[in-house]
Amino acid sequence: MAKKTQQKKIQPYNQSLSVIPILLLILIYPFLAKYNAVGNPLLGNPCYYSNELLSDIFLYVKSGFLLFIAIAMLCIYLFDWITDSGAHKLSASDLKQFLPLGIYAVFIILSTIFAHNTQLALEGMPGQYENMWTLLAYLIVCVFGYWYFKNAASHAAITYAFLGGSLVMGLLCLLQFLGADPYVAM
Repeated sequence: MAKKTQQKKIQPYNQSLSVIPILLLILIYPFLAKYNAVGNPLLGNPCYYSNELLSDIFLYVKSGFLLFIAIAMLCIYLFDWITDSGAHKLSASDLKQFLPLGIYAVFIILSTIFAHNTQLALEGMPGQYENMWTLLAYLIVCVFGYWYFKNAASHAAITYAFLGGSLVMGLLCLLQFLGADPYVAM
């Protein structure tokens, strides 16, 4: 009989680390706010009149944070796929469910390629920042959430995160109602 050669398999990483991007999205994303003055890219257009600088309080920071989280989610999923440590890999039937999202991603990219103003398609409108990268990040968050929630143990962590985030948001709203706004103090 031939000897069986044992291949050294990379040990799987702790699956509970996968919840960190989702928790950051739930717990930090609603509280992001920072004043940002941006130049007006539509200033020369006759149909758009406004100041040279446009003010933004939270959307610019939130879109950047969403991109950061989506990249982290993509890296976690790719690491899980490469190391073959994922007990909850996406199967062929899962991929069929995401066919509409894939078609939407293709349309997002095609829309950006054929846009009249590609700068706005890549960077977003002033005050909105719903650009190609942000829309693709939403899709990554959707797929990662589906992939991660196939594990039943993850439901408790996310439920507690929603509960904790709701309590913090309620406390913040109560402080603002009473006149002690923490955002003004920053």
